[in-house]
Order: sequence, then structure tokens, then C-alpha cells
Amino acid sequence: MKALLLIAATTLSLSLSAETLHLGDNVRVIAINGKPVPAYVDTITLTKGPQQITVRYDVLFEADADSHAFIRSELHQLQFEAKGSGDYYLNAPTPLTAKEGKMLANQPQFTLQDQSRQSVNHSLKSHTELFNQMQPAGNQF
Repeated sequence: MKALLLIAATTLSLSLSAETLHLGDNVRVIAINGKPVPAYVDTITLTKGPQQITVRYDVLFEADADSHAFIRSELHQLQFEAKGSGDYYLNAPTPLTAKEGKMLANQPQFTLQDQSRQSVNHSLKSHTELFNQMQPAGNQF
């Protein structure tokens, strides 16, 4: 009986501290805190605390009824602190032309907002930037 109460209390506390990340049309999350995310979901449950989101700009551009192409950015690492129970919204602009889509893929612009639609402080770095930070400066010998 005590075990059942403990499980119920834990489940209730987890559901009270759970947050939801809503993804915009042009946002593709690959992983959260190192755990893979299924392709093309539009909401993800988060827990309170630091979040490391592997994300890319990903848009299906239709030139006409018979031709379309995916325009994608390289992977980026978005980091922020989930403060408590609530919703977050991660969005990226929608291009009007393929040229604009390619520009956005080369320099993605993600916005992160809370449930009041206020901007949430976050950092965003491409995987290339992160890799270059890990490289030793100059010859170490």
C-alpha cells in the first residue's frame, strides 16, 4: 500500500512539474538532453531544469504542385532553463521563396517563448561552432 501511494505521489509530482514544448512548422527537434525525439512531433514533454535541444531548421518548400524540396540547416544546440510548470513555444520563420528558405537554413533564427509569449533567454550554437570550440588552439607540442 505504501509503495502504491509513493508511486501515485511521484506520478502526481512529475505531472505537476512537466512542461510542454510546442514546435513550429519549420522546427525539427532531433534530441533533448541527448535522448532522441521521434520525427516530426509537434509537442514534447520537458522536465524542470536545464534543457539541451538538438534542433534544425527544416522546411518543405513547394515550388509548384509537382515539385518540392526540403531545405534544412545544419544541427544546432539550443540551451535554456525550464523554470517550472508551463508551456514553451519554439518557432522559426516561414520562407516565401526557396532563396529565402536557403538563407534561413544557412543562418537559422529560432524564437523561444513562454506561455505568456514572452521571450525566453537561451543560447544557440551550430554543431560546427561547438566542434571548433573543442579544437585545441594552435600546436600543443
